[in-house]
Amino acid sequence: MSESEPAIETVVIPSEFALKNPAAPPVTVSLPIVARSSELKNYLLGLFFLAGGLFALLCGVLIGMAVVFGFGPRAVSVGMSIWDVLLLLLLLLVLVPMLILGVRWGVGCTVAALTCFRDAMRNGPALEITADGLRDYRSGLSVPWSSVQCARIANNGIDGVILQLREPVKHWQNPLRLDVQFQGYRPKPDHVLVSAAYLDVCAHVVTYTILALTQSSGGEANGTSADRNGAGLGLIRGRRA
Repeated sequence: MSESEPAIETVVIPSEFALKNPAAPPVTVSLPIVARSSELKNYLLGLFFLAGGLFALLCGVLIGMAVVFGFGPRAVSVGMSIWDVLLLLLLLLVLVPMLILGVRWGVGCTVAALTCFRDAMRNGPALEITADGLRDYRSGLSVPWSSVQCARIANNGIDGVILQLREPVKHWQNPLRLDVQFQGYRPKPDHVLVSAAYLDVCAHVVTYTILALTQSSGGEANGTSADRNGAGLGLIRGRRA
């Protein structure tokens, strides 16, 4: 091995848990990681949510027509008994929230589907992870690891990491991106959700690499307890053979 050859960095992360091999050895990941959006996953997911959104919008339109044309004339008619009025009010209390929910869900799913299609058609990388920092091209986030105070795995089964930064940075978090919606994420100047889902790199590798690099730079990494084999997370500097 020549001393003049360029140095590379590798990250040691715990293996992904599997019942068939619960004591699998840790995984060594080479840096940088350049992850692109998975076209197939994003197109299929986009079609699924587009169909769901259009169906919800159709249901909302039908409910709205039932409220306007079905109950409108009865509401202005004379000679209605008190029981008819109570029944009408009861039906309105049920149908109107269903109308609002259907329209809201339909619009949200449709816009989320369009976001999936946009990701699928993205030409460049979606996420880049190096030994020095992270760049998320989807949100415009670009930070060195020294600026990350804490990294924790997202809840609710979402593949991603929430970063707490030492100071606010400029970025735009799409509120209608699927993982952002399901996480219930609320925008904060010093917090950002980095999605690891629907990429051409395994979500487990992306997630734990971010945790390892945050920890190696002095930040807090919540989720490292998932390292069941006790190998630890860290940055190992090596050279090409």
